[in-house]
Formats: sequence, structure tokens, C-alpha cells
Amino acid sequence: MNTEYVSKSRFKAKALELLRQVEATGEVVIVTDKGRPTVEVRRYKADKRSPLERLMGSVIELADPFEPVGDDDWLDTVVEIEEVHFMPLDVATAIESTRLPGEHFSP
Repeated sequence: MNTEYVSKSRFKAKALELLRQVEATGEVVIVTDKGRPTVEVRRYKADKRSPLERLMGSVIELADPFEPVGDDDWLDTVVEIEEVHFMPLDVATAIESTRLPGEHFSP
């Protein structure tokens, strides 16, 4: 499979032609900006597998999934929160904010 490199300005001028070329041949087009690759254009390939099917076989190591996690392991991932502010919200405001366009709320 060939890969074609084109500048942004050439892609802009020939976008439809390049897209048809990718669609017809499956060839990849790399769009560059000042000589550096920035965008890759390739034919769309639908993946009809479910998310679980896509993940199947992706686990490299599963030593002991039911082993308790130690306190030291959690301490590395804890993010401290200095202060949290909550704003009171009355029920009418909450209901009004969830209404659909054209709906009216009367308490």
C-alpha cells in the first residue's frame, strides 16, 4: 500500500480528488504542515465487533485480580482536594433547567 504526502495547500486545492483517490485505491494520504505530518487520511473501516470483543486478548498479564490493594498503592493515586464549594439549588430551578424547548413549568 502506497502512502502519498501532500501539503495543506495542495490538499485544500485537491481535497475532493484526493478523497476519491483514497476511497478508490485504499491508499493513505498524509497531509503535511511545513513538511511535518499532521493529518492522515485513510479509507474508513467499520469494526462491527462489540467493545468487549475488541478488548478480548488485550490483557497482557492478570496475576491475581482478587488480591486486595494495599494502602500504599492507593496513596500514590490520591488527589487532595483543598476546598469544595456547593451552590444551593432550589427545586423549581432544577426542574426549569431540565425542561425541553417549548415546555413550560408552573409550580
